[in-house]
Amino acid sequence: MFRKRKTRKGKTRRPRRVRSEVVRLQNKVWELCKLIIRKKYLHTCYTCSAENLEGVHLQTGHMINKKALPYYLKWDIKLLRPQCPACNKTREGMGALFYRNMSILNGQQYVDDIITDYYILKDEKPPSLNIKINYLKDLIEKYKAILNE
Repeated sequence: MFRKRKTRKGKTRRPRRVRSEVVRLQNKVWELCKLIIRKKYLHTCYTCSAENLEGVHLQTGHMINKKALPYYLKWDIKLLRPQCPACNKTREGMGALFYRNMSILNGQQYVDDIITDYYILKDEKPPSLNIKINYLKDLIEKYKAILNE
């Protein structure tokens, strides 16, 4: 479907079709995550309790910074809650307050399970592209089922 292009040195380059499919699936999973969080929780910031958040003022934040998360936890809805832009972006998620609120509202065992998963998965090497694609497709199906409940 894609034409192979020649580089400056005359070698042919492989098209990036697979990578773009992974990015498309990741975006789809993230949109579903946002819909689930908005449906499941009130439109109130999880960390500072700002109320009546809507549109661009309602963001979905992670308990642990997304850049630090292993691949299999980036879209885990156990880690996601609604946040205002000030807490999510400006204050970088307010992880300590997020952690405290989660342990109060969901119980310390719930938080301990998340932290255990994090330490188990953090040293694993990133999955191959085919594994990523299958994992993301499974997540899409799972999250669509959750939304339809």
